[in-house]
Amino acid sequence: MSVLDKGYHKTKDNAALIARPEFVIFLGKYAVLVIEDRHIKNVKLNYEYGESQIAGEIIACGNENLRIARKVFEMHIYVIRVVFTYVTFYHARISKKYWYELAAGCPRRQSITVDRYPGDDSDPLNGFDLATPEGREAVINALCKIRERIRT
Repeated sequence: MSVLDKGYHKTKDNAALIARPEFVIFLGKYAVLVIEDRHIKNVKLNYEYGESQIAGEIIACGNENLRIARKVFEMHIYVIRVVFTYVTFYHARISKKYWYELAAGCPRRQSITVDRYPGDDSDPLNGFDLATPEGREAVINALCKIRERIRT
């Protein structure tokens, strides 16, 4: 297991992908990213509530994990996003085929699906609210489910 708190940088043909997750834990084919923003005003609809940035961070995190491992493998990446007092969870499974196609350029055949929980919509106000007992219980339950999936 390794824990990182630095940025990832990938450049190709003068294009750059830069992602700086707050905290990352790697364990084999699993990674857990924690992303936080203390200010709800920074997360806006016209920026898709920051979800395209989350997708970029998922790919950058996975790419860094493959670089460290020096081999290509299927990966499961979990994201815990905290905005103000609201918590949303994300999961992406990235296949070996996707990584190989990405290495050759922008993937045309392979894709990634990112699941969100709760899945109502991308507005962070629809996440679990840590200010309520129900929200705190839902967050603890979700964290326990992530732990169970990583252990199996």
